[in-house]
Amino acid sequence: MQSVAGADDEPEVLELETRGTYSEKNGNRYIKYDEFIEDVEEPVKNLLRFDEHALQLTKRGSVNTVMLFDREKNSSVHYATPVGPICMNICTEEYHMEQSEKGIRIDIRYCIDFNNDYITEVCLPVNEEDNNYEVTYYNDLVTMFDEISMEPEDTLVDFGCGLGRVLFYCNSRHYCRTVGIENNATVYDRLLTNAASYQSKFLDQEERMQFLNVEAEAYEVGDEDNYFYFFNPFSGATFKKVLDNIIASVRRHPRDIELLIYYPTFEYQKAIRDCNLFVLKKMIKLSGYEEDPDEKVLVYHLSRYFVV
Repeated sequence: MQSVAGADDEPEVLELETRGTYSEKNGNRYIKYDEFIEDVEEPVKNLLRFDEHALQLTKRGSVNTVMLFDREKNSSVHYATPVGPICMNICTEEYHMEQSEKGIRIDIRYCIDFNNDYITEVCLPVNEEDNNYEVTYYNDLVTMFDEISMEPEDTLVDFGCGLGRVLFYCNSRHYCRTVGIENNATVYDRLLTNAASYQSKFLDQEERMQFLNVEAEAYEVGDEDNYFYFFNPFSGATFKKVLDNIIASVRRHPRDIELLIYYPTFEYQKAIRDCNLFVLKKMIKLSGYEEDPDEKVLVYHLSRYFVV
């Protein structure tokens, strides 16, 4: 990552080189990385969420903020820092994302509203060899499913399943049925390759695993589906549509269900509360929770008797 800031004739170049994890889910791309600040022991946890049109940067740690870079709108930024709060406005003048065989490059040009005294250009290259689709880490999967009891007759649906890590883990550990929903065609092709490799080792599980390249809201919830996993794969509006489909399925075929919400956003939690049907069953703290309180899984239960 390279930042060029300052007046046009006297630019100041700042560079940050770090390793992170890269993932793709339902048209969105994610990068998680740690940023170390001088004289601060704990790193700042950074999450980039971006597509062809905009990028959102979330920082958690000694610095807390959410920054949005979108040509269609200006954004206000509130920085919580060790020396006190900082407020500023961001106006994105240029935003361009390019994907090639070498990886992804993002170019952003924006100004910070201190009377537009500074113009900052940001270049963010992501090299293909550093791309890592580990959306949910194995140690977090172990922690999560130590707390969640599943049986072979259960069915787990992963919305925005990426390359299938959660599906393969649950199937191998619990022998449960799994359904993976992934609408990104490129990621879906790689998912099928992973599935073929997995199923070549577990031949008896092939018929118990299903993979679909469809929009999340278009998925027809099956009568046996009773566990639903989400790692912020889409917008709050889409999540609400998916919730409506799940509830409609319970009306058609009464059964208890559970929602597993990893790194829960405010939008997702609000949509669940607004349904007035789900009960928060438990909160599972994952690695990094002490530094980032969002590193957790919220498990919501819906009783068949609540839906009429």
